[in-house]
Parts: sequence; structure tokens; C-alpha cells
Amino acid sequence: KAKAKAKEAEAKAQEAEAVERTQKEIVKAKVKKVEAKAKEAEAKAQEAEAVERTQNAIVVAKAKEAEVKAKEGEREQAAQVDDSPGIAAAWFAPFDHVPTADELPSLLRVPLAEKICMPQLADAFPQVTARDGRRSYMLSAVIIALVQGLFADSTNELGNVALLDTVVSSPFIIANRNSGEGSLRPDAYCKVNGVIVFKGEDKREASALNDAIAELSWKSCAWNTLFMGELPFMLCYASAGNLMQFGVQKPGRVTMFPNLRFNLKLTQDRIAAFTCAINCCRVIGTLATHGKVAAQLHLYDTFKNDTCEVTIETGFVRKEVHLSWCVALGGSTVCFLTTGVTP
Repeated sequence: KAKAKAKEAEAKAQEAEAVERTQKEIVKAKVKKVEAKAKEAEAKAQEAEAVERTQNAIVVAKAKEAEVKAKEGEREQAAQVDDSPGIAAAWFAPFDHVPTADELPSLLRVPLAEKICMPQLADAFPQVTARDGRRSYMLSAVIIALVQGLFADSTNELGNVALLDTVVSSPFIIANRNSGEGSLRPDAYCKVNGVIVFKGEDKREASALNDAIAELSWKSCAWNTLFMGELPFMLCYASAGNLMQFGVQKPGRVTMFPNLRFNLKLTQDRIAAFTCAINCCRVIGTLATHGKVAAQLHLYDTFKNDTCEVTIETGFVRKEVHLSWCVALGGSTVCFLTTGVTP
């Protein structure tokens, strides 16, 4: 009986031990299951984080792409803006003081206040062009004409005049060319407020430059305050063939500037001469701003009525009387010249 009880107790102990082992195994299985779920959750979290990072990277990349496109669009839009008025205003701005004639040789060589954005020419012609900045399609056309020099190799007078007009008349849009009204008139001149402030003489052959300079003097009346007012000097140029030179006329004489002589067959000289012409406009604008450009009589102006015309010429006054009422004279015109005009 005792043995039977001992065996029964041993069997119960073994059973309890088996139950315990089973419970431990169940607990281990549950722990493993929980760990597996935790790892699975961690993996999903890492995957979600990776997806989020990828999405964020895509958003950032798209934002950068949009920013680049916006900047490109701004640059393209800026490239389409023609700021000719702004650049011209900078080019032609008056100087800060009324210059003297002695300052002109250096003042007329002052670089342009602003360069035009023309990347294709910036390296070759840095005096007037740049890789960036404001654009001007109108002024760019002038620069291209200067660079190309279409009439630089011309051997006839028409080609010489066309080349000269590119260099000088482009800035002086109100310049006049003598069309034969009188041999005492300069070949080219510019009037502001009725006063001649700039003039030029042209010759066909390069060897005749001194003749053109001489004509600047004798194609001028005495410095008359009726015509010149308080103008301290008159800017001028002489050209012959491919050569041109800037100078100044003061009461009594014409002085040419040795450092402002250019060979218009050379591109750099054309650009330098164009810069001088721009600065001539600036000098004239400065004089006008300070009230130095005004006169009582306007040289070369014509006054008309029904029966006659009166023109103020260099050194004389021309009066034409129309005789339309006189049948015997066939309705012709009689011209009277009065010389020796004085204040």
C-alpha cells in the first residue's frame, strides 16, 4: 500500500512536471509569437518610414525642379524685356557740371554708363557689351552695325556717308545733312532749341582730311550772339574717306583733338568713335540743361508768308519774293541777298 502510494505520488509529480513543461513551452511559444509580431511591426514601421522618406525626397526633388523651372522662366522673361529707354537714359545722361573746352578731349572718351547684354560679343567688345544685364534690341542693332561695318570697305562717297551715319548720326537722331541749300552750310549739323550745337564736314578721299578741317573754319560765320547765345563752344567733326576726327569750335577758331582721330575701317575705332558721339550728346544735353543753348535768331530757319520767304544763312540773309502777280515775268521768283549780318 505504501509502495502504491509512492508510485501514485511519483506519477502525479511526473504529471505535474509534464504539465509545467507544457505550460513553459506554451509560454515560450507565446513569447516567440509576441516577438515575431513585434519584429513584424518593427519591419512594417521601418518600411513605412522608408516610404515616407522616399515620398519626402520626391516632394523635395519636385520642389527643386519647380524652383529651377521658375528661375529659368524668370531668366527667359528677363531676356525678353527690351529696356532700350533705360539704357539710353543712362547713356545720354548729362554730366554733373558744365564742361570747358579743355576738358573735352578726355571727357569725350569716357566709357558708356552701361553695357548692353550681348553674350555673343561680350568677350570681343567689352567696351559696350556684357554677358548679363539689361537688354536692348534697338541699341543692339546699332552695336551689330558697328561691329559688322557693312560699308567699311566702301570706296564711294555714299558708302562713306552711310558708315559715318552709323557712327555719328545714330546718337544724333536730329542731325541734318546739307542737301544743297547753300555752299556755306556744313555738310552735317545738329540743332537744339534752334541753335547749331554740332556740325561736320565730309570729304570723299582720306587724303582730304585737312581740307575738311579747313572747311569747318571757313564755313562758319563770326561767333554771333544772335545765333549762338551763351553757347561756350560748338562740337564738330571732320571726315575724309575712312578717317574722322572730333574737335571743337570756339569764337575765332576750330581746334581738332589729336587723341580723337579714328580709322572707321577698324571695328575698335568705330566703337570708340560711337562712344565719343554719345558723349558729345551728353555734353550738349549738359549745356542745354544749364540754359546755355538758346538764341534770338535760328540759323538756316526760313520764315514764310504768301509773297516771300526769308532764310537766315551763314553770313547773309536770303529773301525770295514770289512774283506770281506779274504775268510779264511769268510768275518767277526774285532773290535778294543781304550780307554783313551783325548783332
